Amino acid sequence: MGVGMSMSGLVNFGHDVGGFAGTTRPSPELFARWVANGVMHPRFTIHSWHNDGSVNEPWMYPEITDIVWEMIRLRYRLIPFLYTLSYLAAERREPIVNPVFSLDDTLHEESDDFLLGHDLLVASVVEKDQTTRTVTLPHVSDGWFEFDTGVHHDPGTVTLEAPLDRLPLLVRAGAGIPQCELPAPSGEIITTRTVENSPHRIVLYLPDGNGHSQGFFFDDDGHTNGYRQGHGYWLTWSADHTDTTVIVHTHVEGDYQPSWGTMAFALRPGDDRAIKVVADAAQD
Repeated sequence: MGVGMSMSGLVNFGHDVGGFAGTTRPSPELFARWVANGVMHPRFTIHSWHNDGSVNEPWMYPEITDIVWEMIRLRYRLIPFLYTLSYLAAERREPIVNPVFSLDDTLHEESDDFLLGHDLLVASVVEKDQTTRTVTLPHVSDGWFEFDTGVHHDPGTVTLEAPLDRLPLLVRAGAGIPQCELPAPSGEIITTRTVENSPHRIVLYLPDGNGHSQGFFFDDDGHTNGYRQGHGYWLTWSADHTDTTVIVHTHVEGDYQPSWGTMAFALRPGDDRAIKVVADAAQD
């Protein structure tokens, strides 16, 4: 349903994590998996009302509270990526959530997998007592990388580790995922203001050997339509890579000065090539 809504132009959607109505709360396992799925949607909310008057809350199961917390932190890390997708949806009518067959037209069978944009594949765990997840990866050039480990997989069917505290995410080879570097966990509450003031970086998931990749990032004040008068931050990047080096060229347009400073670039886990970033001297 959600993928269909996104493809129909209703892009800013999400599901009530834990279920809105019913007679009982979800089990701890189901709730943890539901949160992991929910944080990967444009709209994330834990919202409910049960017949007994109880509600779903992030901390309602102490044994999984740390897992819920880390999943919510993951969402905050990815807000720069999600915000760029939201901009593309608003200005170019590009869906935020896409079906896997948008990259591989042989994958028309019903699937619980979906794409954020065309670069991040979300493989939610939806069956009880599962510790692995079998995924059919779309056939794209150079395959896919696991988001958190950098392990490479060719297109086709793979089985991934999926303990309760892990959401299998895969990045299309050649893509860059914008992220913010959150402060270490503390007693302070994380908000979007935290994101605005945290260092930003684009993590490049480049294949080994020679190649060329490119990407886009957007930011603005998050509150007004000033970007339509040029008060935004449009960054395009291109990366040329060999077996030993990665050279990234960047170009920025717009007069918005983000509080997080200058965009940094990093390579996927396990990629130890030397990286150099060259800013366009003619940036606006």
